[in-house]
Amino acid sequence: IGHGTHCAGIIAANSPADGIFGVSRRSVVLPVKMLNPQSAFVTEDVYASQMAQAIDYAVARGARVINLSWGGTLYMQAVKDAIVRAQQADVLVVAAAGNVNAGGHNIDLINGDPVYPASFADDPSLTNLICVAAVDPNDQLAAFSNFGRTSVHLAAPGVGIYSTWLGNTYELSDGTSMATPFVSGAAALLWEQSPPGTTAAQVRTMLLQNVRKLPALANRCSSGGVLDLHFVAGLAANAGRPAPAATPAPSPVPTAAPPVTPAATPAPAATPSPAAGPQQTVSGRVYPDVAAGGETTGVAIQSAGTPAVSKKIELDAKDPAMKKKLADAAAKQQSVTVKGKVTKIKPVEKGLPDRDVMSVESVD
Repeated sequence: IGHGTHCAGIIAANSPADGIFGVSRRSVVLPVKMLNPQSAFVTEDVYASQMAQAIDYAVARGARVINLSWGGTLYMQAVKDAIVRAQQADVLVVAAAGNVNAGGHNIDLINGDPVYPASFADDPSLTNLICVAAVDPNDQLAAFSNFGRTSVHLAAPGVGIYSTWLGNTYELSDGTSMATPFVSGAAALLWEQSPPGTTAAQVRTMLLQNVRKLPALANRCSSGGVLDLHFVAGLAANAGRPAPAATPAPSPVPTAAPPVTPAATPAPAATPSPAAGPQQTVSGRVYPDVAAGGETTGVAIQSAGTPAVSKKIELDAKDPAMKKKLADAAAKQQSVTVKGKVTKIKPVEKGLPDRDVMSVESVD
């Protein structure tokens, strides 16, 4: 009925004449049909078995990311076992949190109303599974979207999504089913430009570490944020490019390091920020969210070096002039060089990645 076609378009549509582009338009989509009109009349065991066979089929055919824009309240051990097999094959599985007409439900396994396969994401051993809620254009949790502080990882756009439909047409649609392929496409894009050997668990960590935090998602998902395609697209755009000539990494690092080490400026310098590392110099494109405020904000940095390293560093610039430089660079999508001390901050909640925060001392 068009549901799968709509999801596939969000992932990988490439229709420039109609202005429709998927998140990862170089990806190859493997369509897998799991159900037919007779499926409503089969037993629960047979139903679960059909779902599991579909996952196994995709893994056997070489899929790296499996999009599961479906689910229900039926507990399906066969499906969980298939997700475990996908994990053993290093395949990432992205599942929709599900929809409820009269407001979303908490789908955490404990004190919630689980839906499957989404609530399997509450199992910390499944490091290849991502569960996705939906947000509306106002950065609010969609009225229909399920949520879960431990079972749902992040959100993505899921209201008024325009994508491919049956008969070479296009339609608007709503649902966590639409939010999920945004994350699947982002995972494919991120994996494509990551170093060889990057695992499904590492791709998941990168996606969750680099969300855009939203107040509306606090306590509604484990990351508290929405998929940040600025970050993912920025890394893909810079992948494989040589480091900017104006900011060669080898020279600034030795020059900056000596003053810090001998500066045995007895422990006062170390006391305020015991976790702060030595002074670092990095360069790369600053993304627009830095322009939104003066406190610590998320910024994607393409480090200089060979090979170039892509990572996210949060910049904490106190000086108004430096804030303005960063905001201007973000508005123009320009690369800058920043220097300062980086602190690794451990999250309060278990399971979330550490954050790198730089106390900015200069911006060039």
